[in-house]
Amino acid sequence: DRNITVYVGDRDTEQGPLLRSNDLLLHHQGRNRLDRGHHYVEAINREAKALGLPARCRFVLLRGCGHSMWDCAEIGNVLDHVFGYDLVESPATIGAVA
Repeated sequence: DRNITVYVGDRDTEQGPLLRSNDLLLHHQGRNRLDRGHHYVEAINREAKALGLPARCRFVLLRGCGHSMWDCAEIGNVLDHVFGYDLVESPATIGAVA
C-alpha cells in the first residue's frame, strides 16, 4: 500500500555506455532513461489495475536536468520534492555535522 514516484530529468536522453540496450530492451523499455521512466510508470500502473489495485505510481519530470543527481537536486529541486527542503550546500558538505 505505497505510493511510488519516479523522477527523471527532461534531458536524460543519452544512450551512454552504462544504459543496457539491445533491440528487445530498446523496443519494450525505450531508447533512453526518460522513455524508460515513462514506460516503467505505465507498466506498474497497468499491472496494479489488472490486479484490481489502485494505480499509485506517478512520473515527475525534472525540467532542465539530465542524469546527474547533483543537477536534479540543484536545478530540478528533487530534494524538495522528496524530502521537503532545498539544496543549499555543496555535495561535500551534505550530511556533515557542524
